Amino acid sequence: MRTDGCSTDSNGRSRNAPTFDSNCKPGRHSRHQIQQQHPHLSSARWRHDPNHLHLREREALRPRPFNRKSTKPLPKCCRTQHDSPVSPHNSTASGRHHLTRTSTMRKSKTYVVWQWNCRGYGKKRGHFQQHINALPVEDRPDVIALQEPRRLAKLSGYVTFGCDKSEKTQVTTLVKRNVPVILHDTGISTIDHLVIEIIAPKKADTRSLFVLNIYSGPRSKHKFA
Repeated sequence: MRTDGCSTDSNGRSRNAPTFDSNCKPGRHSRHQIQQQHPHLSSARWRHDPNHLHLREREALRPRPFNRKSTKPLPKCCRTQHDSPVSPHNSTASGRHHLTRTSTMRKSKTYVVWQWNCRGYGKKRGHFQQHINALPVEDRPDVIALQEPRRLAKLSGYVTFGCDKSEKTQVTTLVKRNVPVILHDTGISTIDHLVIEIIAPKKADTRSLFVLNIYSGPRSKHKFA
């Protein structure tokens, strides 16, 4: 029976004394050393149980992934600069250049012009129409300049511009229907020719295109200026 005010159990051990894990050897750690390692915990509450640790210590002991990539989506204003392979030292300038170049390429318009000295179009119209229809729509020519058709040539999907300066039609220009065009008169009547102007869309970064379709026969070389 103890008289110092401390209660004991049946084995004579104090009930208020700190308990230790059975794996720890007695005499290896003193109470002072335990309090030094965890000064904010009293010796009565200290046990070798991680649940008794402070929240900050448990957060420090929690394993963290190394070099984890962020899954947060980038803002729209920065996606082009981060996605494009530009130098990190000049990312802003390179990103602006990339955007400007892309917008210019989208606005530009390329026109395809064919030239054909058919030497008689009447009997060749069917084969030529089949050849045009076999092409993809985006690969079909916008303008077809014909020489020596002998008469006004016609083609499905195109508008015909002809010149009748001489007895036979020597010049015909076919323009795709969805292409805006203006026919210009040069005032010259000594040689067969046609001048058309393709009007570029307002939003496109392309100037108007002038197409001159002219025919000068072997005996009319002196008329060509």
